[in-house]
Amino acid sequence: MNAINEQNSLLNSAKDRLRRLSLRRLRVADDFLAYLEEREENEATEELLNIEGFEEAFAEAVQQAESGETAPWLATAGMLADDPTLLPMLDEIYTARDQE
Repeated sequence: MNAINEQNSLLNSAKDRLRRLSLRRLRVADDFLAYLEEREENEATEELLNIEGFEEAFAEAVQQAESGETAPWLATAGMLADDPTLLPMLDEIYTARDQE
């Protein structure tokens, strides 16, 4: 079973279980899920903070965003900006997204 199928299966199973719980136990389950979510967010934040120079780079990016000194993302795409297939691919993606 691939990861997406497994995730969908687990979500469906969890939804079924949650629907059968009493209100009191549903509150407990919700609190526990919030706790797990917070732990995951904290671990991700800690992982980012452990990257050398991340805090300084993040602070600089926030300052640039607040002052309007940001560059269009395509201008910062590096070697991808020179790829002649990039813009047609983006057009295709945007068209598909707009049709959803």
